[in-house]
Amino acid sequence: MKKIISTLLIGILLISGLFILTGCNNKKEPEAPEVEMKKLEYVDEKSGNKVTFEYLPEENYEITDEDEDGKFLRMDVENESLNLAISMYLVENDYDYEKESQKESDNFKEYTAGNYKGFMYTESNGLTIQNKVLLVPETEEDYALSMYMYIEKLDYNKETDLVETFNSDAFQKFLSSIKYEKIVN
Repeated sequence: MKKIISTLLIGILLISGLFILTGCNNKKEPEAPEVEMKKLEYVDEKSGNKVTFEYLPEENYEITDEDEDGKFLRMDVENESLNLAISMYLVENDYDYEKESQKESDNFKEYTAGNYKGFMYTESNGLTIQNKVLLVPETEEDYALSMYMYIEKLDYNKETDLVETFNSDAFQKFLSSIKYEKIVN
């Protein structure tokens, strides 16, 4: 009986020691404060389409120009810290055909942005990026609807590798936050 009690006490001491050594206790890690994200909204009231991106406040995407002359709104956006100038607008076309026709282009890459498929490639010896995110797949009645982005350096005097910047965590978080909705016009 004494051996059983001794064995139990040694077991309890070993388990207690294990908890002490591994730091298992009831202390909770302090939670990081929740950061309120900023939004960049592309709203084309003429066509009834809205695309939203979210980003951290310090990333500072700024709308610099909008043009409503074409079928869809064209919006120019700048990000000084990433040294990017982005022209974006919606396009209706055969997304799959376009993707296949660009597969041999420089730096071609397929990716997923949030819940959407996309592809990008470079032109002009890497001085520009052509990027498309498929928002609404093609149907028998309609072409696909994609967000097209033409990306170039904001300041050509600064050293910036566009492909590296496109693939950076900061830009990929921005791109992956994309959300599309049809609005009533």
